[in-house]
Amino acid sequence: MLDNPLIILIRTSLLAGLKSRGYEDVNVWQSYQPTQQGTSSEKTLYIHKITNGNHGFAGNQEIYDEQNEVIKRITTEILTPTYQVSSTVVYDENEPFAMTAGDLVYLALSVMQSTEFQNLLLAQDVNIFRAGSIKNITVPSDKSGHEDRPTFDIQITHKNIYTTEVPVVKSVHHRTSRI
Repeated sequence: MLDNPLIILIRTSLLAGLKSRGYEDVNVWQSYQPTQQGTSSEKTLYIHKITNGNHGFAGNQEIYDEQNEVIKRITTEILTPTYQVSSTVVYDENEPFAMTAGDLVYLALSVMQSTEFQNLLLAQDVNIFRAGSIKNITVPSDKSGHEDRPTFDIQITHKNIYTTEVPVVKSVHHRTSRI
């Protein structure tokens, strides 16, 4: 699966999980996109791809296609991209029970560890390898000072399958000659 369909699957599955828990006012954006500049003033979760690993060697299966007289090599790779989920929420001191960025990140982690989220991914032959712990990272704020940005990593597994054609030797002629 390519990056775009994978991020769309993760994003829509997370939105569906948030909606099922009554949180329809939360945005989920892919982080670091040029069309989404600035910090949102609404409750927002950001998904950012940080690694794209693979494990082991690719598996190859070769099948002879008699009709086209070629060997089709089917290569299967197991990929394990890691995504980081973070949040920003503008703090309102007049609402003591308002959701914080940490609350929102915990909610996202809880949704991503749910059976419903995993079933949505499994339906597309994607699975969750590992969901990490929430950690706070101190970053410079767009105002003076610093702010904590809660994040967690989630590692996804999926297959990348592609087919190449290998030409076939049609005949071999053995010729022995004297030099």
